[in-house]
Amino acid sequence: MRALGANADVCRTDDTWDIERCLGMIASCAFDGVLLYAREGIAFVEERATRIAQSVRSRGLSLMQLHADWPSLIDADRELRARALDEHVRWAELAAAMDAQTLVMHPTGTAASGRYLHGDPAGETLVESFRRLAGALEGSPVVLAVENDTPRSEEPQRPTVGGAVGELLDLCAATGCDNVGICLDVSHCWANGEDPVDAAARAGAAVVTTHIHDTRGNRDEHLPPGRGKTDWTRFLAALHPSVPLVLEVEPVAPPADAERVLDASRSCLLSAMGIAQ
Repeated sequence: MRALGANADVCRTDDTWDIERCLGMIASCAFDGVLLYAREGIAFVEERATRIAQSVRSRGLSLMQLHADWPSLIDADRELRARALDEHVRWAELAAAMDAQTLVMHPTGTAASGRYLHGDPAGETLVESFRRLAGALEGSPVVLAVENDTPRSEEPQRPTVGGAVGELLDLCAATGCDNVGICLDVSHCWANGEDPVDAAARAGAAVVTTHIHDTRGNRDEHLPPGRGKTDWTRFLAALHPSVPLVLEVEPVAPPADAERVLDASRSCLLSAMGIAQ
């Protein structure tokens, strides 16, 4: 059976996130691991890295994904671009220290300057950055997982670099690094006009991890699987059999609602795998 993971902030409000309770909930709902993303930023994780890693392990879970924050590696401002890369290197060091399986990052991110590199300069800069991060992870089992990005209608000047799976395949292959792969986000496929079934088949073994959530249209809704239009049976059939399924659903509260989301999501994915429950 495929490994199943869930986002560690599955239960939170804008000002309340009990990580320990979330980890316990995820373990009790029979998931195998977690995605850790902290909207509070890298310093928040650095200060708690040892405790979080121990809490994950003590519950029999694995840290399937450490998700880097959003500073853009293709910011048009050279100094801000360098700072963004330095921060991503810190995320890479954290991923290795916390025994994460993958470090997930967005290729486009959000430019602090509001301006981005475009075209060949953007692609070349990303490849150089991926190589730097792959080098920072060398000697550890962590794989750099570059996520298929999504367009943002509210930010028209923002390019979508690495949105289409074909483009992301080219970027990752250009690094020449064995520890660089793809995090395939299902709803991001829809947002970029791609059927995730086709995207999974095309990407093949380059996919090392996933973001599993659903959408009713062609946008990023982060609905639990089964509440949107994705054909999960066909998607899983197209996905390489070793790839874990990692939920990235919208956080909910109270805890009882989060538990229902976890149980329903797990049930949907097991059903799509043809596993009796």
